Amino acid sequence: MSPFAERKATLAQDCPRMLHALPRTGRTGVNVSILSQGGAAIGQQYGPVSPSEVADCVHAAIDAGVNLVDTRAYYGKGRSEEVLGEILQGGWREKIYLCTKAGRIDTNEFDFSPAAMERSLDASLSRLKTDYVDILIAHDIEFARDYDAVFTTRPLASVLPLTHPQQQLCLLGVIVS
Repeated sequence: MSPFAERKATLAQDCPRMLHALPRTGRTGVNVSILSQGGAAIGQQYGPVSPSEVADCVHAAIDAGVNLVDTRAYYGKGRSEEVLGEILQGGWREKIYLCTKAGRIDTNEFDFSPAAMERSLDASLSRLKTDYVDILIAHDIEFARDYDAVFTTRPLASVLPLTHPQQQLCLLGVIVS
């Protein structure tokens, strides 16, 4: 039995007990599961994993009650989003809140400008094969050259309503390490 098959069996048994009460995210009305499915391993951050193993793991997590899938373009230089875009087809996307992040372009390259955030979102939407994400986070802002620009010009909030009015975007956020 593969490690992912073992994990799938464990999830099917343990997650329903752990996920019976969904916490509310602030005052948004969004109820996310206590556990989320992360995308770093999907992007090969920790070694190779096949798309079929990823599909088994993600689908088992969703079946067990996990309703938040978190990824970012940086994971595997977009590979995480590409694989998720494939495996969330066929009705799986509609069962989850999908979160992605923007700001980090490469190991030592960051851009939190509104134009960069828009480019990042557009590229993520294409890789994820969806026309919306539920949560978009400005991530790794500790590497921003200008904190005022991140917090006062609000690169996410200022650009998205103007350039993406057709998209549903539930939450915008900034992670501070």
